[in-house]
Amino acid sequence: MDYLKNWKKLISSWSPLLTRTVESVSHSIGLSRQILLSSHPSAVLKNWARITRKAMKKELLFELIIYFLCVALAGFLWHKPIILTVCYAVITIITLIKWHTKSDLFFYFVAFVLGPLGESIGIYFGAWQYSKPFYLIPIWLPLLWGIAALFIKNISENLLRRRDVR
Repeated sequence: MDYLKNWKKLISSWSPLLTRTVESVSHSIGLSRQILLSSHPSAVLKNWARITRKAMKKELLFELIIYFLCVALAGFLWHKPIILTVCYAVITIITLIKWHTKSDLFFYFVAFVLGPLGESIGIYFGAWQYSKPFYLIPIWLPLLWGIAALFIKNISENLLRRRDVR
């Protein structure tokens, strides 16, 4: 029993990142931190790998839903820019609630500004044009650039993490 107490003490003394990750993963699949850490160390490691894979699958599913939703909305609502803008604003709020680290915010806002800026330059010089522009670009385009940056960042991190867990 003393061994188990020492194990719990060792786990809780690890970096705050590990503790936060354990709580986040255990919360996302409905387990308490105490249940997750109350097992024998080898069982904890096996459970950790299983739980991590399950959480990664949920994350990947969320990311793919966001992707297909954005593509479908653009395909069906391109001729109604105000409605499309509202839809992308809602998706932006949802994604920023889920992904809101400093790097997530940085990726979002850099893409929000630089993506449409680059497209505006291309449009100005005649490379292409949009059918219903606000000022060279559709009003919803900066939101889509930001969402796309978050999607690419998080799906790549998730897939790389998934490869490392195996």
